[in-house]
Amino acid sequence: MGIEPYVEEHRLHERTCGACGAATRAALPPEVPLSGYGPRVVATVALRSSEYRLSERMVEGLMTDLLNVSLRVGTVANPRQEARAAVAASVQ
Repeated sequence: MGIEPYVEEHRLHERTCGACGAATRAALPPEVPLSGYGPRVVATVALRSSEYRLSERMVEGLMTDLLNVSLRVGTVANPRQEARAAVAASVQ
């Protein structure tokens, strides 16, 4: 038994009006990050790839092996950039 990630799923339903044909789609709640990763994943990726200087491939392996979070090498940069933007915003 390892660490199990907390996963919160949001489904955005879309409906089409039978009379006029207009489509309406639900919006994400404002607190949901657009990147799809929560603050814990963002912080873990940022810490491992900056402070501990792990490569993107090593961060991917760590997230998969230890934390059971599926994160591909190409997407490691997204949470890292999100963390960088959050830090920059808090400094200003």
